Amino acid sequence: LGDNAFIGMVDHNFYPAPWDTPLNQSLHFSGIETATGNAYEKTVRSIQKLSSMGKGTRLRITIDVPQRELKIEQLKEGSDEARYAVNLSLVGQRVCLAVCFGPGQSMATLQAVDGSKAQVLLGNKQ
Repeated sequence: LGDNAFIGMVDHNFYPAPWDTPLNQSLHFSGIETATGNAYEKTVRSIQKLSSMGKGTRLRITIDVPQRELKIEQLKEGSDEARYAVNLSLVGQRVCLAVCFGPGQSMATLQAVDGSKAQVLLGNKQ
């Protein structure tokens, strides 16, 4: 992932600002900045943090809408055990997964918990 990549949730009121605006500047975003591992809730940086992420980093994202919680776990290499985790508040009750690659070439694979579906997301190809 690029230096300006973010992964998290946006609420149904999210409307993209100019495309060069990072997600952590949106009041409708809760999630992490992959380059630093910093966590954000509605533009406010949380004291919780993951480590920086590079190629092969695996995350488990758990969304609990009734409790309005978003949990993002950074998994240990070769394991399903969490290395680090952050717990954030959801920005709303109707939310959507958000992956912002930033400039440059990036790719992420999303897979259901049961392993039944895999979706590859491709970022900008420059």
